[in-house]
Amino acid sequence: MHCLISLKPGLLNIAGSIGFGSAIDYVNSIGIKNIAAHEHEILEYATEEISHINGLRIIGQSDNKCSLISFVLDNVHPMMLELFLILKVLQSEQDIIVRSL
Repeated sequence: MHCLISLKPGLLNIAGSIGFGSAIDYVNSIGIKNIAAHEHEILEYATEEISHINGLRIIGQSDNKCSLISFVLDNVHPMMLELFLILKVLQSEQDIIVRSL
């Protein structure tokens, strides 16, 4: 039975492995600490900007968090807010990911 499990059809993802290696080279050329510092700078800027919105409550504030901002907005359904933000992101051509519950 062990022999049958180890003999799987198909090829290894060689292109994916090469692409992953190139991605690691790219990150190393910039520097992981530089990337982390830039990400934190963007997070601080975004947090400051949205904190002025009336009725907006940020969930999960920590000094050592990733660049993710979770929030709720009073009297606005999450799906409607998601649709509004997606339309705004598409208009501005920014690389922002929006997700609601």
